[in-house]
Amino acid sequence: MKDTYGKRLISMELHVGNFATPKADVRYTTDYRTPIGDAINAQFSISSGIGVPAGLVNRYVGNGLRGKTKDEWRSVAAQQLARTAIARIDLEASYTESSKQIKLEASTEFLDTTSLTTKMVAYIVEDSLVGWQTDYRRTGDEQHVANFVHRHVLRGSMNAAFGEDLTTDSSQKGRKVSKSWTAALPANVKEPKHVSVIVVLYDAVSFEVINVNEVEILH
Repeated sequence: MKDTYGKRLISMELHVGNFATPKADVRYTTDYRTPIGDAINAQFSISSGIGVPAGLVNRYVGNGLRGKTKDEWRSVAAQQLARTAIARIDLEASYTESSKQIKLEASTEFLDTTSLTTKMVAYIVEDSLVGWQTDYRRTGDEQHVANFVHRHVLRGSMNAAFGEDLTTDSSQKGRKVSKSWTAALPANVKEPKHVSVIVVLYDAVSFEVINVNEVEILH
């Protein structure tokens, strides 16, 4: 999907549930779980009724379920990307190695008038984490894949699991709102050079995503 949509598609990988629990097998002792990811999963019951792998696509609810199977991701993504954005997000990020602090500035401009109230959350993700992965399509020892590259793995948040209010009333076209945060680099991060922040603007009532942007902390 990334090959198709390029920068228009921003993804975040959560390790949640029983399959994410570290195992006695020495190949699977790494723990990619986070309290933030657990909170997101608890809120949305991502794999409920559909199993894994499962995901959210703009937190859109279709067929009564918010979680989508991997076979649904492409069609729902195409539908969501066809929508006209009502807001844009511009980001500036920096990282200070000596203090291990991330600083982020987010500027939002509403491109159309809306009655929605909104929230904004800034998730910290790390790319290119190499480890073991189980491929259940295979059998026997071939299920165990070495040097699997985990992409866009959730590591934490700059402002909790669901962020904070951005607007608490309607917004006219052209309205601009700025936010800034400073947060420590999560202790579970392996390589700061692979870290970025994903900022999500969403409907405070439905939780559906309005727009999203991503910025590397070292660039």
